[in-house]
Amino acid sequence: MTKIDKNLLDSWKPYLDKYNLSEKDVKSHIEECYPNGQVKMIIHYVGDWDTLNHSMLGHSDYDEDGNLMKFDSSEDRFSWLNKMRTRAIDMQVKDYPSRWECALAVRKMIAIGSLDVSINEGYKWAGNHCSVDGKPITWTELKKSYENAKQRTKSGTIIDEFEEEYY
Repeated sequence: MTKIDKNLLDSWKPYLDKYNLSEKDVKSHIEECYPNGQVKMIIHYVGDWDTLNHSMLGHSDYDEDGNLMKFDSSEDRFSWLNKMRTRAIDMQVKDYPSRWECALAVRKMIAIGSLDVSINEGYKWAGNHCSVDGKPITWTELKKSYENAKQRTKSGTIIDEFEEEYY
């Protein structure tokens, strides 16, 4: 999980103090991700997200490279969000250098919650939203390529690290 910006934590200190809470009580929920799997927005809260018994403290926005974004005003942020929404609607097919890398990206989107489907359904989604070297892909190709890549040295190491972190 991305570390919470110190300035945000400082701004929440009066609230945390008032309710006898500490930084350790602040939790984060990934709200949205870019097509490449990079987190776009994280909501910070205290309480239990799943039961809706929580208080939202704030959010963090990130660019496609994972850098924290800071805005001068709410209007600037809303303008950026609108641009991102328009861009997502007009998004071209995401191209990957290999099938296993596409499959890994799909699994990461599922693991972090930006795709709420089974792995096979995620692979089927990728058939409409992704390509490999500019060529269309099928979900069965992704499934087979991911399993084959696990047996190779470099790709297997990358997949092992992913699976250790998310599964």
